[in-house]
Amino acid sequence: MDSLPSASKYHASSRTTGGSLPLLVIAAVALAGILSRILESSGGNATWMTAFLDSAHRFSVGFERIFLETAPFLLLGAFTSAVVAHLFTDADIQALFKGGTLGSVIFGILAAVILPVGDGGSALVARQLLRKGAGVPAAAALMAAGPGVTLIATGAGLGATGMAGLAGLRFATAIILALVFGLILAQESEPKRIIKVGNLPTVGGDSASLLEGEGQVSKAKAIVLTASIEFLEWMPLLVIAALLGGLLQALIPGGWNPPVSGSGAWQNAGSGLWAMLTAQSAVGDLHTVQNGLSSWSAGAQRIYLLVGMAVDVKLILFYGRIFRFKVLLYWILLSLSLSLMAGLVIESFGGLS
Repeated sequence: MDSLPSASKYHASSRTTGGSLPLLVIAAVALAGILSRILESSGGNATWMTAFLDSAHRFSVGFERIFLETAPFLLLGAFTSAVVAHLFTDADIQALFKGGTLGSVIFGILAAVILPVGDGGSALVARQLLRKGAGVPAAAALMAAGPGVTLIATGAGLGATGMAGLAGLRFATAIILALVFGLILAQESEPKRIIKVGNLPTVGGDSASLLEGEGQVSKAKAIVLTASIEFLEWMPLLVIAALLGGLLQALIPGGWNPPVSGSGAWQNAGSGLWAMLTAQSAVGDLHTVQNGLSSWSAGAQRIYLLVGMAVDVKLILFYGRIFRFKVLLYWILLSLSLSLMAGLVIESFGGLS
């Protein structure tokens, strides 16, 4: 039983998210049913019915994209987290990621590049590293860089027609953002002021050492079970993010969707807001921008990719599971500021070739 410490944590932490999820789903379905009945009983007013069906379509498409694009990365993150939990000792992890040095932050970024966890999954891996004694700056750098530097998203960008420059910009910006964020967190010596207590190391929780002497089959079973537990633990949060993102996409005025008419600043603002609400994966963001190359402004394309990799709806909820609110707010402000700064710098040099 001790070899699977995450099982009890799953039951405890899922009471809040899992208990409220059915109520949210029931409320959403009931609200949709009530609205449809009101429209039907009102004589089928064509204008209202058209508006309702359009909003319902935007909600369903938004929910589907967020859920289907994030779930695979969440599963990869759960499996990677389980491998870290059972095949690496606390000493192994601390040798690479301990402390708040520049080297540990760089190792965190390198792990984000190598591990195929991307959007959402990086949060699971970062939490596992924290529980095994990794330094907060290194784990935070891995989590922050994950969506923008993972080889899956980078390869998709380099292979897509006309997207190599934007993919390279996102990769470089993600590294700078993670590096700055990790070094900022390194100035705080008390981890409890940065991350929530449930993400701190547990006493006697070195699961890898607990499995020493057991066969490979036993370790494989432990990894699969732990991965399943972690995936199911985070799944309610993904569903909530998809519901919230789909609802906000349905409510936002159509004129705010890219390409937005007006000044360059207004176009960039609309693009950034849309990136936060659509909450697609890093690969999905690339395809969205690629489809809008002929109609979106260059600035809107850059802002959409840079904001989408850092502060969309699902990432804010996932990171809020680990960071305290003040740190999460710092992260949002830092991401938006550096995204805008990167866009302005590229613009001043004549854009991307």
